[in-house]
Amino acid sequence: MSLDRDDPNVLAFLRKNPGNGDSVLVVLNMSGEPRTVKFDLASLGIKGSSAKALLGAPEPAQTSMPLANFAIAPFGVFVGSVR
Repeated sequence: MSLDRDDPNVLAFLRKNPGNGDSVLVVLNMSGEPRTVKFDLASLGIKGSSAKALLGAPEPAQTSMPLANFAIAPFGVFVGSVR
């Protein structure tokens, strides 16, 4: 399910867990500039306010990324878990 339709340079999607476990958030920055996006996942049943980093390139400086002010590096990739 695509998440951020406002920024054409960022592809973000959620792989929702149908059970009670974590879901997976994937964010790709396809531009040469850093990007900041806002994710409101409450309507999708995600109550948390951050994503726990599972994988990133470049490696995220933080182990937990805020969904309300999500910054991703140029050509960056982020894969994280959300609840």
